[in-house]
Amino acid sequence: MSSVFWGVQLLVQGAAVKGLASYSSSMSHEKSMSTDQVFLTWSFMAVQGLRRLYESVALAKPSSAKMWFVHWFIGIGFYLAMGVAVWIEGVGAVMSANPTFRDLTLSAPSIRTLLCLPILIIASGVQYDCHAHLSSLRKYTLPAHPAFGRLVCPHYTAECLIYFALTFIAAPRGALINKTIFTALIFVTVNLGVTADIGKEWYAQKFGEDKHPLLSADLFGLQPAPSTSEAGLLPSIAFVKPFAVLTAATTNDLATPALEIRPASMGLTYNVYLNSDRIFGCKHCKTHLANHDAIISRNFRGQHGKAYLFNAVVNITQAEAVERNMTTGRHVVRDINCRQCKETVGWKYDKAFEPSEKYKEGKYILEADLLCAVY
Repeated sequence: MSSVFWGVQLLVQGAAVKGLASYSSSMSHEKSMSTDQVFLTWSFMAVQGLRRLYESVALAKPSSAKMWFVHWFIGIGFYLAMGVAVWIEGVGAVMSANPTFRDLTLSAPSIRTLLCLPILIIASGVQYDCHAHLSSLRKYTLPAHPAFGRLVCPHYTAECLIYFALTFIAAPRGALINKTIFTALIFVTVNLGVTADIGKEWYAQKFGEDKHPLLSADLFGLQPAPSTSEAGLLPSIAFVKPFAVLTAATTNDLATPALEIRPASMGLTYNVYLNSDRIFGCKHCKTHLANHDAIISRNFRGQHGKAYLFNAVVNITQAEAVERNMTTGRHVVRDINCRQCKETVGWKYDKAFEPSEKYKEGKYILEADLLCAVY
């Protein structure tokens, strides 16, 4: 709708365009995008918006996960702003040309456009293919799409490449890049980079750092080529964008109860929401921490009394590893804190020196007095 509105406004030189033009520094025709560039860039953004709208309708899966309204408004605000960003640096050419539908013809593309256009088209196709694959998965299974074999979040990488291409395609005369769209590229890259990194952290907490080769990847999942023996281990956790709410989560070999991932707007921090009849949460802020069925043992004691050993927990941060002498021997452990309120809720076993205690490695202790039942 934003693209349609601004497309009409540009054609008729409506009041909204004139109002923004009065504040723009791109009114000079010599420093402006050409009308061809404006039309081309607007078209690409309109197609991108239509595709994401289709995905949100056709590929979305029902979920009980909730999003903070501020995150939702930020995501919507970004797309509304992009409706303006794709033409604002060409407003000088548009206002001086008084375009009509007959003028919407494209001249021979520049070398820069010829180089960037394939990037944009391929990235858009890969992103759609990843979203369609995630949507086709059975509930809580790992993606097997080839793109997830080398990238933690290939659909995030594709999103960045789309705005990267637009940054150069829409560059005004005499400029290397379109500064307005470049700002959007920075916003997208930082936010999705943070989300990809948080995703890696969550994956490490759930599966263990030694269980998956993608845990050695960079923010966007770039990693060395896998060996033949690793080729079958590459599917990665699925993370999704808010505009196309595609839900997918993971399970491990011990059949831990299902998880629902609450996405964040344009990559902002999110919490994992558990889907189970009995859920343990942080006593202070009610943030989900673990499923009742993930308990391995109840025969543990902590500083506050009774404690439980869990196979997997979520929504935590980990402190530095330290060596401690405990009642069952020497261990390397690290305190774990609730991600939401930062309160300490237990600890994680990194290493046990006694052979009889090795079963605790990679597992988590949550103290009963620091937990509450969440429904």
